[in-house]
Amino acid sequence: MPDYISLSNVFIDDILFWDDRMFLNVLGGAGVHAMAGARVWSDRIGLLASVGKDFQQEHLEILNELNFDLSMLKVLQDKTTRAWQIFQPDERRVEIFRDEKIKVSQLNLTLFDLPEEYKLIKGCHFYFSGSYEESLENIRLLRKLNPSMKIIMEPSIYQVLWAKEKYIKILPEVDLFSPNLLEGEKITGEKDPHRIIDALLSWGARRVSLRMGEKGSILGSETGSYQKIPAIKKTIIDVTGAGNAYLGGLMVGLCEGKSFIESALMGAVSASFTMEQFGVCRFNADMWTERDKRLEEGRMNLELQD
Repeated sequence: MPDYISLSNVFIDDILFWDDRMFLNVLGGAGVHAMAGARVWSDRIGLLASVGKDFQQEHLEILNELNFDLSMLKVLQDKTTRAWQIFQPDERRVEIFRDEKIKVSQLNLTLFDLPEEYKLIKGCHFYFSGSYEESLENIRLLRKLNPSMKIIMEPSIYQVLWAKEKYIKILPEVDLFSPNLLEGEKITGEKDPHRIIDALLSWGARRVSLRMGEKGSILGSETGSYQKIPAIKKTIIDVTGAGNAYLGGLMVGLCEGKSFIESALMGAVSASFTMEQFGVCRFNADMWTERDKRLEEGRMNLELQD
């Protein structure tokens, strides 16, 4: 059974880059990328999500290669959610559903019994596409399952539209909230990264990691201090899912008792592996040594920055 899970989604992506490169039928989704990022640091990971009856064997094999626990991967619809991911040179991404009738089908824990072993889960990446009421209920179900579980929440495309009043109620329920810069601007109405973080903390967030693409991330917590975490830059082939992978690595760090800063550096390492591969980050044994080198590189970059 896994130590780390994602309650999220599985997509099939058709990716179009600004330089006319196109890649079709690519396994993706926030949950898949987040758990691939966690896989850099742990081999006990799982996915709570739904797919369609058309989910292909080649995609299932990738999940099995990554050693995902798939006992809670449910077939809930005829077709798996499929979307265009259109990238601009400045890393902006436009997501367009291939079929407007087939949007995200969210696995809802109120409708399923989790395996008994899931009571030992250490951390959950939470990217939820249901309503506000369903989101809050699912977070509370996770807390009831294991009160010590750390819940790492990133906003879905639907949650970005929530009013401040909803965030005030839900942010105190999670251990970390992590929007990207554009999402943070939409949620808070602020433009400055520090003001975005301040707003979220004032609304009850315990910790905030504002993801800023190639500029890295900025951490904020209840102590009132900020910390810039530089990106670990390697060969960039595909940035799809890098932010999700970052959160997967960060989650493992927090759950293993690392500091917020060290955990974020682990997340930066996970993101770096994702960006230098196309599609979902594929794990191999050589990454154990390389990940530690990159973590040390991240620490050195942090010192140089200071």
